Amino acid sequence: MGWKGFAIGMIAGGARGSWIGAIAGALIGDWLERRYFTRRRASLFSHASSDYIFEGDSLSSAYKILSVRPDAPYEVVHAAYRELAKKYHPDAMKAEGASQEEIAAAAEKMVKVNDAWKLIQASRKTGA
Repeated sequence: MGWKGFAIGMIAGGARGSWIGAIAGALIGDWLERRYFTRRRASLFSHASSDYIFEGDSLSSAYKILSVRPDAPYEVVHAAYRELAKKYHPDAMKAEGASQEEIAAAAEKMVKVNDAWKLIQASRKTGA
């Protein structure tokens, strides 16, 4: 149970609070929080190619794509993103003289990197 719903239930239960109100508040608060977060995440990333991220634990897969630990500081995560963006950017691949197949594969990888970065940024802004 979430502590927010529990606290709301204690307040709604009266001056001393009631355990029944606290439990009911926690259940309702958890349900509302999950529902809101799911809708927000879906609306943030409506890009069709980002569906692969939302399989399983989406945030951990985003960190895996960037090859950083979830507890890494923002600067480290951002540096990892920028390094991968430089490596897989289609224009950089063209400048290096890569073949069309390599450029297409790099473009697909770049989409994954960008989607992972957006998801990590959104989760850190909301404090999830």
